[in-house]
Amino acid sequence: MTHCENWDQGLGGVRIDNSSEYCPIKTPKKCWMNMMNGVFDISGFFWEDCTQIRMDSREQLIRWTKVPNAKILGFPRVEKYRYFPDCTLDEFQYRVLANMIDMEDPKVSDSIKARTEAVIDFKKKLPELTVKVSRDENIANSRKEIYEKNKGNIMAKNVIHFFIDSLSRDNFRRKLPKTKAFFERYYKGIGKSGEAEENLPAQVFQFMKYHGLASWTFCKHGSYIFRS
Repeated sequence: MTHCENWDQGLGGVRIDNSSEYCPIKTPKKCWMNMMNGVFDISGFFWEDCTQIRMDSREQLIRWTKVPNAKILGFPRVEKYRYFPDCTLDEFQYRVLANMIDMEDPKVSDSIKARTEAVIDFKKKLPELTVKVSRDENIANSRKEIYEKNKGNIMAKNVIHFFIDSLSRDNFRRKLPKTKAFFERYYKGIGKSGEAEENLPAQVFQFMKYHGLASWTFCKHGSYIFRS
């Protein structure tokens, strides 16, 4: 059974270089993440869909907020959160919940409400989460000034860095074929016509095992860089 077939394959058919004697990644005998695929999707066991699954999770949510009676909750901005300890796995969710605001509270300034990008509305029969990214003119002007000043000497205006675990790469290819095809096209420099083009609006780079530092997920992966 080939659970982890092509687990070491990246974009363009490039594979992990496992020739080094110092930092080899062991070939998995069984790919448990594929074998157990969907096992935690409890709704699947009961043949439920979004019209059947209970949506009244407000009771769980308000346990940790300072505004338990709020009907419309705004999530805090987190761009200034420090990696440690604010963004650690055991702290982040609690800090977010503890700093939620009541969007109907007149004591909360309009400027704070205007910058709130994620809002959940419990007034509706099925609670609705709305995400509206606010444009920060100060940041936009600052970035524009830096770009204009260094035009031609910087990599790009927009860069997204994706980290993919060695085995997750197999699931990425299987579960997100359209995303993989999108990356593949820019990685190979193929235009919409299907032919190679030199001046595409974006580029993709991959670093196979570049971050292979340890045996745990955070340190054993490859990475993709998408720039536009």
